[in-house]
Amino acid sequence: GDSALFYLGRRWGRIVLNHHRLGWLFTRRRLARARRFFYRYGKRTIFIARFISGVRAPVYLTAGTMGMKGKSFLLMDTLAAIINVPFFVYIGFFFGEDIDTVLRVLRRTEYVLLGLALIVGLLFYIRLKRKGRVENGP
Repeated sequence: GDSALFYLGRRWGRIVLNHHRLGWLFTRRRLARARRFFYRYGKRTIFIARFISGVRAPVYLTAGTMGMKGKSFLLMDTLAAIINVPFFVYIGFFFGEDIDTVLRVLRRTEYVLLGLALIVGLLFYIRLKRKGRVENGP
């Protein structure tokens, strides 16, 4: 499923980005910034996105669209899956009878992790802005 999202982005992403009705949203400047971001931080982004539902699909589509190398994507997604999949199997095996309670706790934890990721991202953005590495406006 993850690879399918990546390759959908690879195959159809450019068509969507170049659509004449979306030109105001996907300006050349914004696309250049997104490409630079994925070139520098794409591997980390793929790894982290695997653990945050709701973020995973758009990130994987974007990675394909921005031209991330397929091998890099597969490597990072596999490394993250090596952690993620056994964790959920373990949770299911040991807490299967109380799965409703476990899911509630995981949902709360997920929101905390998403909040932390947003805060870290904001702090990172502020740091780059102060160093003059982030351009203003579209």
